[in-house]
Amino acid sequence: MVSAALFVAILAGASAASFRDVPKAATSKKEMKLTPKTAAKFDKMQKMNARVSWNSKPKAPEHIKASATVKVKQHFQSLDLGVIPFVKKGGCHKKLSTKKLGWQTKKIAHLLATGANVSKSKVQEHPGRESFSVPGAGTTQKLADNGLSEMGTVGGEEPFVTVLKDGFFEVGCFTDAMNEFGDKFGDESDKYGAIAGDTSIVRYSEIVLKEKQVAMTPTICFEFCRSIADMVFFGISNGRDCYCTPYYKPAQGDDKKCDSTCEGDETLMCGNQKKSTIWEMHLCADTAKDLEDAMTGAKEALDFFFEQAVLSYDLSKKTVAAGADLEKTGGLAGSPVAADMGMAAKVGVKDLGQTYQVGDRMYGELLAAYEIGDGLKGEDFTDATKTTEAEHATAKMKELTGPVLGEAESMYALVKLTYPGAASLLGDEPESGDGAAAALAGDMPFDYRVASYAMDPMFPAGMSACKGPIIGAPIFGLDVTDCGKACSGTVYPEKCVGFSHYTVDEGDLCFMLSDIKELQTFSCPDAPKACIPKGAYADTEAPTAADHCSPSAACYVKMSEISTGYKPDAKWDKTSRCFAEPGTTSFSAYEMPSLGGTASLMGKDELKAAP
Repeated sequence: MVSAALFVAILAGASAASFRDVPKAATSKKEMKLTPKTAAKFDKMQKMNARVSWNSKPKAPEHIKASATVKVKQHFQSLDLGVIPFVKKGGCHKKLSTKKLGWQTKKIAHLLATGANVSKSKVQEHPGRESFSVPGAGTTQKLADNGLSEMGTVGGEEPFVTVLKDGFFEVGCFTDAMNEFGDKFGDESDKYGAIAGDTSIVRYSEIVLKEKQVAMTPTICFEFCRSIADMVFFGISNGRDCYCTPYYKPAQGDDKKCDSTCEGDETLMCGNQKKSTIWEMHLCADTAKDLEDAMTGAKEALDFFFEQAVLSYDLSKKTVAAGADLEKTGGLAGSPVAADMGMAAKVGVKDLGQTYQVGDRMYGELLAAYEIGDGLKGEDFTDATKTTEAEHATAKMKELTGPVLGEAESMYALVKLTYPGAASLLGDEPESGDGAAAALAGDMPFDYRVASYAMDPMFPAGMSACKGPIIGAPIFGLDVTDCGKACSGTVYPEKCVGFSHYTVDEGDLCFMLSDIKELQTFSCPDAPKACIPKGAYADTEAPTAADHCSPSAACYVKMSEISTGYKPDAKWDKTSRCFAEPGTTSFSAYEMPSLGGTASLMGKDELKAAP
């Protein structure tokens, strides 16, 4: 068994997680033949989504949300971010047709032809601000020399150096005349014609060294083309042939669809042998906020997951220890009923102690992405290397924040079963519909009698142990009064009619019951006054919170159930011995274990310490 302090230390250890590309499901209705590898990816995604399908948009609690927002805003206020581009699939605004704008074709052609002069006549905020073709675009190229390992250049500049665009969206599938007749420098330069005007396309395969080329995807092509001056569009044909172009020119062709899968992502389409899938590139210039939002959400998810991992492990560990103690005490007291309930406590929190492992890998990857974003302070984001790093980190945060929050919510649901007052413990209001939590936060009277009273009102009150169908999970850390409150507030999915409460050296255990099947009573004439069950009879003087009897056992039934005719149909074992040797002790309510400050931002190793 590992101590809570050691567990916190483990969570605060170093972590490094590699990014893995998780393909997004295709939105096309066309059928695709997927390879076993790709099919496995979709199965993995489906399983991940299924774990959070009960809450498609999980949210962090307010105490986590407020803290994360303040800290991340303070962090970004300290940065000189400039422009941090992020791939925005779908664009940053709606596109309006030229007809709706009232523009004529000749007017647009004139604008394109004079674009260079227009651009020189004003000061630009960013070299990639303008999104229209200019004369001379792509006409000065030096192709890569693979023998000398020299990267090609366009206009004297190598690719992947300067970021000019920060987003792209798909335009459509076309037989693009520029792909055939607009290459001034490639193997088919003899086809270069007037259709291209004073421009040329730029091919990825001709500029990038072969040793540095990777399997093609729209993102890979975009990251290449956005660094080429005066390029507005990019296209991919035949699943792998990427090119940048100042404009595209649809030509006559067949009616076939772009159905060649991208080499680097078989869930996406990249043209076909004759056609190109075309994307437009643009500069939204609002990506600093995108990164801030991504880091804010990631911080919430990281904090919530870490908090619940610590809390669930601590509760599980202490419940198991108390269950083992009760099992031993019940055995020594000759009470198989109490011993069985101790065993039930140990078994009942198995999932609680292990559920963090489901989201452990995602937590590590999200933490690594957050740390990359956090480490980009003061960087020059016109540097394509840094920009690409920022984009991938932001994309990874957006991809994983929801699933990590979902796993944290799953842990929180189990935590609330084992400690219904978790919301108040964490500083939040009880959720609507959570009757047990609301009852614990309120001032509900203790209206219970010992179970023997329901069966024989004249039987002397004393310690008792009982068994029956357990509602939810064994509860740790609630005294008799709070255990009664939790039972009073529990009416769904099963109504709590009574509860069994035990105090041992390792803590308090409460079991809410929908019925009582076995009852065992004890005779303890010399027990301290605090050991007399609270509310045994109307005239019983209730012990104060400071007077706590340990070890003790008591079974209670709601007075409202008794008054409406409820009588347990239970096997009653009346013993003449006491339940161990009880004595008064101080009661300590369950407290939230230390989280180590901002430990969730400090890193962690694999969580292998849990039982």
